[in-house]
Amino acid sequence: MVKPVGFAQRRMPIGGKPISGREMSLIRQWIVEGAREDHASMAIQSRHITGLVLPTGGALRISARVPGTGFVTVRVTDSASKVWFERVGAVKEEPEEADFGKPGDLLAWDVRSGTGWPDRVTVTLLVQYASDMQLELVCR
Repeated sequence: MVKPVGFAQRRMPIGGKPISGREMSLIRQWIVEGAREDHASMAIQSRHITGLVLPTGGALRISARVPGTGFVTVRVTDSASKVWFERVGAVKEEPEEADFGKPGDLLAWDVRSGTGWPDRVTVTLLVQYASDMQLELVCR
């Protein structure tokens, strides 16, 4: 067995709560088994609002409520599917600095259009690893 030298203070997640011994064992077992993705648990829930008019000189407020844990993407696209705004984060029971929040929290993003932005857009909310969730998406 090879042990790295000089890395004793480094661990993942950097700056976050260390994973437990049980979680480490699960990760090791997953690697030994071939590190395959469990496609059954990768359900993706989505909500779309199309034809939204971007406010001139103001912000489009996008808010969402995700009742369970998962990886969240909020995206603003035009009719040709060009992405004009996108944020990706996690919703989990013990959120860390880069996460969006806890399940059930009201999540919000203000989108301000710039030069060359389309008049109308589609807002999409995607939640990966979400099964049978009732997602809430509102734009104003």
